[in-house]
Amino acid sequence: MEHELDLVEEFLARPEDGRGVPQSRWVPVLVFTGPRSSGKTRLVDELDTALDIPHARQDLDTAPGTPVWQRLSALVFQLSEEHRRFGRLAFPRFTAGQVVIVQQLNRLNRGTARKQVVQALEAHRNIEELRSTLGEIADDLATLGLLGQVPVPGSIAKLLPDLVIKGLLSWRWGRRVVLGTGQHWYGHQDRRLDRDPIDELVDLNLMTNRPENDQQALYAEELLWSAFLADLRAEFHRGRYVDRRTLNCAVLLDNIDTPAGRRFLDGLVRARDSVREVERPTGGSAADPLTVVATSRSSTQTWANIPSLPTAEDAGYDDYTQWHGGVGDERNWYPVRLRNFTRAEVARLVAGTGVRDHRSVAAAVHRFTDGHPGSTALLVRAFADADRRLDLHALLGTASGDRTVADRILEPFLTGLSDAARADLVTCSAAPDLERARHLRATSGLLTASAGELDDVLAPSLWFQDEPGGPAVLPRVLRRLLLQRLAARPADHPASWAAVHEFFRDAGAKGQRREPAVAEELHHDLAIGEVEAVTRRLAELLGDLPVAEWRTLLETVVSAPNRVDPSVPPLRHVQELSAWARDLDEPLASLAKLVPARWLENDPLLEEGLRLLKLTVADAYDRVAPHSDDMAALLEDGQKYRRDAEQIR
Repeated sequence: MEHELDLVEEFLARPEDGRGVPQSRWVPVLVFTGPRSSGKTRLVDELDTALDIPHARQDLDTAPGTPVWQRLSALVFQLSEEHRRFGRLAFPRFTAGQVVIVQQLNRLNRGTARKQVVQALEAHRNIEELRSTLGEIADDLATLGLLGQVPVPGSIAKLLPDLVIKGLLSWRWGRRVVLGTGQHWYGHQDRRLDRDPIDELVDLNLMTNRPENDQQALYAEELLWSAFLADLRAEFHRGRYVDRRTLNCAVLLDNIDTPAGRRFLDGLVRARDSVREVERPTGGSAADPLTVVATSRSSTQTWANIPSLPTAEDAGYDDYTQWHGGVGDERNWYPVRLRNFTRAEVARLVAGTGVRDHRSVAAAVHRFTDGHPGSTALLVRAFADADRRLDLHALLGTASGDRTVADRILEPFLTGLSDAARADLVTCSAAPDLERARHLRATSGLLTASAGELDDVLAPSLWFQDEPGGPAVLPRVLRRLLLQRLAARPADHPASWAAVHEFFRDAGAKGQRREPAVAEELHHDLAIGEVEAVTRRLAELLGDLPVAEWRTLLETVVSAPNRVDPSVPPLRHVQELSAWARDLDEPLASLAKLVPARWLENDPLLEEGLRLLKLTVADAYDRVAPHSDDMAALLEDGQKYRRDAEQIR
């Protein structure tokens, strides 16, 4: 997480102006994206622990029906805590809005409602009155679980309100709370408006509590965000701590994927956009000193038009301004992809557990999980806890508590899915990508869940853009485990292994007889087990296609999943699958070994016999090469496999 933490610090920074005073700059919402169990919550945990500045944290999966004003209230309570470099932040504008929102106003008489607002603001200049109101708000937030780990909800009323009140008292001399500036802000809103602040506050109450339409609700949410940001801007430009505030304050938001979560952040975006182009009466930037760090399970939301998502190693403020900081909605977001562990990182994790033969264990773990953080951690722990060194296939089936290791790896991905949705996700695992899965839903009749459940199956939180600009796919470790379940279905199951792959095979056959339609057809034929037919077709195409196209075709075909018995040595499988071509001429005789060997070599459960399998592939390439139009290219492929074999001990 070192690179991610450094990146957050870069986006927290407030560069100095010519006088050496830190200044705010436009900072997007920094969104760390990754599939489930990719380390998003762990990152938020580490930031929450490491940050020694005013910061707040909230999980937007918690209490999804919570109104925006209450979520913002939870942030204000947390940001009001005193920090040595920052002092204490005050929120008079937002607090004035809170005080008014909780009032029961007369909806039928505008004049009466105005008087009620004036009376409420005057009454809440009294510390005890304000403490009581804020205490009730805090109790509600604690009950909803929006204030973190608290022992007893009732105790919050005695703690958090004073944090806010002390900020308001320190903002003015005396022992009476001054909400006047907070009240008056609603008249101009930092946008050169000339409105009656009491009327605006009456409208805020009505549009928050009983909006006539969604536009009114959105307006009220944007106004509250604007008040919140205006308080932060004012605080960072006054007092003896101005030159010490070299970093923004931070808000950490986990799980922004829910509709409620996205709506919450959309209010921030609209509030920022509303002041971005307005010339400020006092001059200077309208940028606010707030860095929002969010996590998302989707790579295809607002930022779908961004050509590629950088990892933390490649990301930075300069990259944001160059590629994402221009015009349009993209300027408000900077998505960063959480990458998987490298093989070396997995090796260090395994070595740290003290398991024997840690190099082969690390290779097996990385091969199967592709470095997916959550799955890697679970599998490494399972190897460490085992009484003896098991092969990967056996380990996945062993009990870990009340479930198998495979089930424990699967569960974080499947959380929230019904049994019917889980079954259909197993069926969809045969689809190479989301586009094919959607085609399966639309035309196959093999999926049985309800429409809403199928939306969950095909949700962006499960199908992730694995490569920049590439299609959305299931995380490799998830797909591999689901394919095992698909392979375990009986042959007469309506959505058996053969039935699903035949559907995709036939869909490819209906296309034009060229790559990629041919590739898709042969890919699923191989998955079904039609090794001879696939090999003969590849032999024909070797003479028809340029080698570069043929190699691409071969890669697609042999990436097909298999359901062979992993307890049988792979070379025995190759022998059996190529027996039909034993007395045939080249190149078919060697292609008959190359195709199943390459197919099995892609099996992530394969451990034993991998070196000999790679040498078999290398020899087959050597024998096939003279029969192509680019002998050197296939000979080089063979050499690559020899080098790979030499690395295996």
